[in-house]
Amino acid sequence: MRAIRAASFLPAFMVLASGALAQPAPSVSFDWEVRNRFRLFSHEADFEKHVAAWKLAGAGESRVLASERGLAGADGHGWARHMRVCVNRLNGRLLDNCERVDLDGEKLSERMVNPRSHRIKFEAAALPDGAVCVWSLGKGFVPARIEAPCAQSVSARLRNGASADVSLSARLASGAVLSGPAQKVEARDVLIVGMGDSIASGEGNPVSPAALRGDGFCYRRFFSSTEEFFLPSRELAVGVLRDCPGPAEQLDQTELFEKTAAGWLYAQCHRSLYSHQTRTALALAVENRNIAVTYIPLGCSGAEIIDGMTGAQKARERPYRNGQKSGPAVEAQFTQLKSYIGRGGAARRPDLVLLTVGANDIGFGGLVADATLSPGGERDLLDAAGMIVTPPRALALLDGKLRKSFARLRSALAAAMGDISNRIVFTAYGNPAMDENGDVCQSSRRGFDAHPAFAVDGAKIAAASAFVENKFIPKLRAYAQCLPGGGCARAAQSMVFVETHRPAFARHGFCAASPDDPAFDRDCFHNGGSFEGGTQDSPMRCLTSPAAFRAYAKRERWIRTANDSYFAAMTHSAALPLQPPDIHDALWGLSAVVHGGAIHPTAEGHAAMADAVLVSARKVLKLPAPP
Repeated sequence: MRAIRAASFLPAFMVLASGALAQPAPSVSFDWEVRNRFRLFSHEADFEKHVAAWKLAGAGESRVLASERGLAGADGHGWARHMRVCVNRLNGRLLDNCERVDLDGEKLSERMVNPRSHRIKFEAAALPDGAVCVWSLGKGFVPARIEAPCAQSVSARLRNGASADVSLSARLASGAVLSGPAQKVEARDVLIVGMGDSIASGEGNPVSPAALRGDGFCYRRFFSSTEEFFLPSRELAVGVLRDCPGPAEQLDQTELFEKTAAGWLYAQCHRSLYSHQTRTALALAVENRNIAVTYIPLGCSGAEIIDGMTGAQKARERPYRNGQKSGPAVEAQFTQLKSYIGRGGAARRPDLVLLTVGANDIGFGGLVADATLSPGGERDLLDAAGMIVTPPRALALLDGKLRKSFARLRSALAAAMGDISNRIVFTAYGNPAMDENGDVCQSSRRGFDAHPAFAVDGAKIAAASAFVENKFIPKLRAYAQCLPGGGCARAAQSMVFVETHRPAFARHGFCAASPDDPAFDRDCFHNGGSFEGGTQDSPMRCLTSPAAFRAYAKRERWIRTANDSYFAAMTHSAALPLQPPDIHDALWGLSAVVHGGAIHPTAEGHAAMADAVLVSARKVLKLPAPP
């Protein structure tokens, strides 16, 4: 009996033992990513700077903002001036073909809006030294097979829109061969379009800020041949007069003067890489290694729905090119868009449209002028030109002009791109008039003393702020989301409305301040008397050089003041009704302190907006949030 049991037990034991000893065959795995995946940049090295900043920023809801602060660095010079882009800065258009430079130095001329293929990079998981990998790449890849050391990454191009199985086997030094399951690899190109007004374009944040020097530049006052004031000079071309010339000396020096202007992605629209729309598209490319992002920026400072989006608008600036001043108008954004994506059934529809517009339609610039211009010649002149707007006047435009214009905007969107309302993310404006405690900015000249005509009127600021909060934003929400009174034909036309950034802006308006603000701001802009008694030799009261101003330093205010506007951009607008050739003219002096972005978000403000937009953009594109 005992023998029988032993005999019966032995086979069972042998089966169990063999099962315990059997090990699954070792396998190999790999990762892949799309190279040059933010296709507005021509050099992959520039994109990798953003990838590195993203990693350092860590996880969280404010990752774009943290990344922006990391990229700006301790010097506050900003990062955009170093970026190489696939944009013709003379006309603002994407290049038809862009020469891309990868990290390994490989160059390739690539079609911009409808790329034929994408470069895919593969890396095998850690394997023993000396292992050789054989990559089998499915249909659509060129080449179809690659053999290389496993320690080395490899690249191949996959046809745009195609997907293919990729498998990997590794031959070890011992002669053993390992293999693993195939992975599906897809070349998905996401088309993102940015449209709208100055908040869309990134106004206030030049790619290359103006360079200033310590001596003064003379401006005249209105209705006075003798009253003058001095602000810091640009680093001007040789021969430009800094003093106000006499009648016999007046020369047209604008071409010389403009040679040292602030730099933009497109000067006629003050289009900037710091725009929240650009930062959103860039963040999507950074956090999603398996997609490519084709981004078309169309936002233009000063744009309204009719004059700007569906029709042409006045250029913000008219820079000189080869001795000729650029054109006075900018082509309608929808016209530009159709030239990129085609028309009718052959059109490529955007996967995501980022949109902010409406403030200019209700005269927001006039509201700002009403609350910041003191009584006097400058205010009288703008009032006579219809450029001063009160809250009651803005309310009439909100219920009349903007309502009708928004209906036309929907029609234009449908005509250009089809019924894609659920792919349109409309970003609301932040309230620019709140201090660090969440209170409305009070009467003061601080930040607005670069021109003698400016002084903030607290009562008017409070009225404008109440209009924004209680009338403008609710109405804009209704128009975008097809709420009652929104004027939609059907609820399905609702856009995605983003406003989660607004509570943060309620403590970072133009008057917000902190002991941690840059030393230049604390020393030179702190009391509203920054330029009192300024002369041509010494235009500022503080002893610090104007060149020490840092447009992209971390500060409590996320809204540009008039002083910030002058120091960052010193712009003379081409959109004003008169264009005097004398660069010391009173109209130019007024333009210089506001048309570079006063009452517009800083780069930090735009980054905070991008953090909010990013949440909705992922949902529209069905992309995962990072863990």
